[in-house]
Amino acid sequence: MNTGAALAFQGIAKTYPKFELQATSFEVPVGSIVGLVGQNGAGKSTLIKCGLGLVKPDQGRVIVAGEDCTGQNGEKLRTLAGYVPETECFYEWMTIEEKFAFVRSYYPTWDRQYESELVKRYHLDTKKKLKHLSKGMRAKVSLILALAFRPRVLILDEPTSGLDPVMKSEFLDELCHLVERKDVDGILISSHILSEIARIANRIVVLQSGKILADQGCKELLEGWRKAYFQTNADAPEWNGLAGRIRSSSESGRRFLLIREDELHLLRELEMKGARSIELAEPSLEEVLLEAVTVREETKCGH
Repeated sequence: MNTGAALAFQGIAKTYPKFELQATSFEVPVGSIVGLVGQNGAGKSTLIKCGLGLVKPDQGRVIVAGEDCTGQNGEKLRTLAGYVPETECFYEWMTIEEKFAFVRSYYPTWDRQYESELVKRYHLDTKKKLKHLSKGMRAKVSLILALAFRPRVLILDEPTSGLDPVMKSEFLDELCHLVERKDVDGILISSHILSEIARIANRIVVLQSGKILADQGCKELLEGWRKAYFQTNADAPEWNGLAGRIRSSSESGRRFLLIREDELHLLRELEMKGARSIELAEPSLEEVLLEAVTVREETKCGH
């Protein structure tokens, strides 16, 4: 492993009575955003909790900015990793400023000047009570709480849940700007919304049932996949298990199937089943991510 990474998971494993996170290793390179994707129950939250020191792994190490932080939730990790959860715990009667003051006392590295810069950048009125904030404003407050103590890495778990499309777009743009400005060394963002990950990530880790299915750069992930458009008058039959992979395009009205280069023989099978006007195109990253997750899951279940 490259210890110069912003964040590195080295063989992290955790077993619960009904779930096992198998030995998991990947890095968040300095200057990058890594997307962690997978269906509910894939192990994303377990992995993030291990990274934050909230859960001690059965084996493996968590390296943050070159520091071994495995199983720690004390001062060392607190100053290195910022965390934005899906739902922030707010004391609704507090104002924004009171919330900042409360959290500030726990962080010796809290930067008041940087806090002020972020408040100005996000157009926040710190005299407002938390109970009067919109979801978008709450997301901005959560981001400041995770950044103002100058962490080296930022970890986000479903951070855009409940945001309207405009606020969601602004939030994702800001994550990119944080890396560009070098406010943080790197970002790990977990989300089940594949379009978000495809939009901002430099690298993507796909988790399924507690193990890594893919850990690749976006360009690498797209390589080897093709999108086969075709037309047919019949409903999609059970083509050796392909029916679950055949989808309809809302734009063209045609059906399509994502295939890997080692599955090109399936085009002949489509023709034999009545498909016509077959055309190959480049799929989007979101489509490839969806296919990578669902195909492996169906294979695992024996569908």
